[in-house]
Amino acid sequence: MTALTGHHSQDWKPVKNHEDGYLINSDGVVYSLKTGKVLKSQIQKEYRTIWLSPKRYPIHKLVYTSFHGLIPDGKVINHKDSNTLNNSIQNLEAVTRRENTHHGYSKRNQTSKKTGVCWNKDKKKWVAQITIDGKQKYLGSFSEEEVAYCVVLGAMKDNKIESKYA
Repeated sequence: MTALTGHHSQDWKPVKNHEDGYLINSDGVVYSLKTGKVLKSQIQKEYRTIWLSPKRYPIHKLVYTSFHGLIPDGKVINHKDSNTLNNSIQNLEAVTRRENTHHGYSKRNQTSKKTGVCWNKDKKKWVAQITIDGKQKYLGSFSEEEVAYCVVLGAMKDNKIESKYA
């Protein structure tokens, strides 16, 4: 395994469902046991992927499942720092789709760091909104960001919506 010497400080695990052919390290580097080489990844739709015959896999899912086991039912893998190319095991977590959406939205929408709150330039107000059953629900516009956020939290509580990013 001479190709692994440059990555010797990393923790290596067999790739889930490909245990006989590949190893993966805690940063998402994939090593072929057959060829003795580190495989090259590609970027598709903002995610680093790798070809393991007979199909292409997102590396973040391979890292998560190889180090933590199956992705729990109803969960998806979130990149904590919102960098979809950072597949370090420390950067990955299993969250609900709602939490993943809120996390990604809050990282893209830097007008507010509060879940469900954004700045409306035209109205010059903070807008509060939540998603219920896949539909966006407008909760109102407010002069103060904290008031908009309190309205969001109240609506989430009333609708029994939990989010680790709220």
